[in-house]
Amino acid sequence: MIMKRIKILIILVILISGCTTEVEINQPAYNRKVAVDGWIEAGDYARIYLTFSSPYLTQYDSASIRASFLNYAKVTLLNSRGDSEILTLFKDATYFPPFVYRSVSMKGEVGETYRLRIETLEHVITSSTTIPKIPTENRVFLDLKTDSSGIAKAEFSPDLQNVTYLYLQIKSLKADINFHPCLPQLFSMPPSASSCDVQLNRTYEGNILSTNKVAKFYDNWPLRQYALSDTLFVKIGSIDKQSFEVLNSIFTDQNNKNNPVAFNGNVLKTNIEGGIGHWTGVGLAPIQAIYSKK
Repeated sequence: MIMKRIKILIILVILISGCTTEVEINQPAYNRKVAVDGWIEAGDYARIYLTFSSPYLTQYDSASIRASFLNYAKVTLLNSRGDSEILTLFKDATYFPPFVYRSVSMKGEVGETYRLRIETLEHVITSSTTIPKIPTENRVFLDLKTDSSGIAKAEFSPDLQNVTYLYLQIKSLKADINFHPCLPQLFSMPPSASSCDVQLNRTYEGNILSTNKVAKFYDNWPLRQYALSDTLFVKIGSIDKQSFEVLNSIFTDQNNKNNPVAFNGNVLKTNIEGGIGHWTGVGLAPIQAIYSKK
């Protein structure tokens, strides 16, 4: 009986192995695009990070990653008054890619429109964005949950006539190097006479270089909670409707990739003509700090 079972098992293995077929996927010719990650905040200089897009089946190594950097473009910033500046390339060791095109004389102003023109040997890319008026921020605070932790929140006064689109960023002294979007990254407020508040949930700062020694302070902490011993800095910015829609599609795509049970039918939007990505104007409210008074 045992020998009979062994023979049956061997036959099944042979049948299964005989049905195995190797499938080769031939990827069609791919035309790479310029990917733009750019913004200009009220009172601050423009910052533009440029890379080339890659096909889905790219095998990444150090050479292919370096080939995606675009650090030889001519990037011109123009405002609605006719002023212009060719941006300067700087090395930035805290971000990926580690090169930033930055203005050194033009700063963002509320109510201004800023046009971007990016020129390479193969591409001419353009985009336009506006900086809306600065949102009315009442306060930021920590809602205590335990004797050692709390949840960060911000309270706002909506506009009485127009929808307000907010871009929310945060930085923790114990865990972060740069400001980065919290969760939710975006928040829209319909016209109202009453204030509203939003919870600023903790997220991972994902655009830094792996060589940075980021503190692992919040490993094994409950999601969304901050330590009372930490100090948080909050950036609340207003953006226009177009920027809201573009960033919302980008963040939705990122959130779905991190969720193994999510169906990603999201279509990425862009306000970049001739490329992909975003160019965003931000009406930035004064940065506020949250810390425990203990």
